[in-house]
Amino acid sequence: TLDKLRAALSDLGTSSVVLGHESVAECLIHKRWYDPFPKFRLTERPDVARTVYFAFSHYPCELGEAMKSVSPLHLIGRLPRIPYSVFAATADVEVDPEKHSYPFVSAMKEAGYDVDLTVMEGRAHCDLSPEGLARYVDFLSAF
Repeated sequence: TLDKLRAALSDLGTSSVVLGHESVAECLIHKRWYDPFPKFRLTERPDVARTVYFAFSHYPCELGEAMKSVSPLHLIGRLPRIPYSVFAATADVEVDPEKHSYPFVSAMKEAGYDVDLTVMEGRAHCDLSPEGLARYVDFLSAF
């Protein structure tokens, strides 16, 4: 299985992986009629208000409480005790690492989680350099 993952990643034939709102896993799996990776775009972009409305307007509580209920930062302590690897891109205009990745990793470490942070200098959201992609594959292959 790991050999298949490595082969699929090396067959991409690119020096970086820019995925926008998709993960590497989403690009590698067989497409189905349902999405096993449901998502809403929560970014620093100006159109985030519409997305937030559609994602949380049905919650029976205030917006802030609804957002906290799905925020990884606010779920620390309830997240499984497994290794985590976080990638942050310094040129990310969608998710500001100063507001999201860095505080999350810091709080995870403070709570005793096994977490490491890879900072992708000058990269955009989900834009893995060849070194970042190798680190991502190495992290996955450790399991």
